[in-house]
Amino acid sequence: MLVRSILVFFVVIVASKCDNVNNKVEDECHLPEKLVKEIQSYKPTVHRIIDAVTKGRHKGKVYNHLSDFIDTFGARVSGTKNLENSIDYVQDLLVQAGLENIHGENVTVPHWVRIINAVTKGRHKGKVYNHLSDFIDTFGARVSGTKNLENSIDYVQNLLVQAGLENIHGENVTVPHWDKGKRIVIKLQVDSQHLPDETSRNLVAEIKGSEKEQKVVIVSGHLDSWDVGVGAMDDGGGSFISWYSMVLLKSLGLRARRTLR
Repeated sequence: MLVRSILVFFVVIVASKCDNVNNKVEDECHLPEKLVKEIQSYKPTVHRIIDAVTKGRHKGKVYNHLSDFIDTFGARVSGTKNLENSIDYVQDLLVQAGLENIHGENVTVPHWVRIINAVTKGRHKGKVYNHLSDFIDTFGARVSGTKNLENSIDYVQNLLVQAGLENIHGENVTVPHWDKGKRIVIKLQVDSQHLPDETSRNLVAEIKGSEKEQKVVIVSGHLDSWDVGVGAMDDGGGSFISWYSMVLLKSLGLRARRTLR
């Protein structure tokens, strides 16, 4: 997982130097000869990193650390004490690794609690798609709103929720299940409570650049998770890959020209 992230990052850097037309990278990438030689000069370092995580003492370390983390803390919902405890744990890992400029930055987060999520008896008698009179109440709006609900499960893009979205609760049936054409029976009872916002932290650590310290390359992930899972992939994996990429470079005595944060 760590190797794939490093390789993808390297490819993105190279691709950004290629000609870009209409947001599409051309099939042929003409790089200056000086840049080509510079990229090729990193080949021994790249192989050293890959060998360290596939054959050397770093093999399996990210997985094992992540496993310990999710087994210890489980779900890490924003606004909860458990999330703050998990942040303390990761901060200790940053300190133990000898990273630089380690600190927390306070951030206000929502505190949401699931109250009921259970099956119920009975048959639903209302509409599957319904419109709210508080919104635009015209025939055209009702038709387009109903139509646009199809294939629109995810309104969160790039971890950002669009401003102005109303709190409309919804459940969904996935397209593959619907396309099988079988009768679908759903029995749900869902409720939740929104508590006052809480103060949490963003964790920051760095390895200062050797030449261009003011220029920063950022790797990141989020430690919070949903309440009904342990958040191994969303986003414990991303968080621990980000952390261990710095641990790995430091342990190999490698320091980039730009600051890694």
